Amino acid sequence: MVFLIILIIVALIIYCLLEYNNLTMINESTKEKFEDMDEKMRKRWDFMPKVLDVVRMNMRHERSLIEGISNIIDLSYNSLIVERKRDFDIELSEKIIELVEKVKEHPEFEENPKFMVILSQLVNIQNEIGDARVKYNEAAKEMNKKVKGFPSNLIAKIFGFKEQVIFE
Repeated sequence: MVFLIILIIVALIIYCLLEYNNLTMINESTKEKFEDMDEKMRKRWDFMPKVLDVVRMNMRHERSLIEGISNIIDLSYNSLIVERKRDFDIELSEKIIELVEKVKEHPEFEENPKFMVILSQLVNIQNEIGDARVKYNEAAKEMNKKVKGFPSNLIAKIFGFKEQVIFE
């Protein structure tokens, strides 16, 4: 009987260790993927003034759109918490889509090689962010399942693993 109790305790300890290691690996993978996505979002953030400089000259009548983008990127990206980065990512992406639609209405932009290069770079950055977002969200969802699901949620709570923010 004592042997059976010891065996159960050892099995529980082994399970806890394995689950902790699994949570740690998933958490590290999620962090790496977030850092990759964050780097690409920062790249876009830093690139937007170049876009606005070119657009400002030719789209004075779209002042509210340009000011909306300016107001977003005037903030310090490094000071934003994850949830605010998600919110600003959504808002900035929507404004970029709106900007591209407005640009299509103005053929003079297509004749401006500097703008076409900048637009192409912006589209590439947006695509990189989209790809990185998908990878991060997959890892974050996997982590969230572990943090919420029984019995791994017990280990997650004991060792302080938290749910990850999803970027839609």
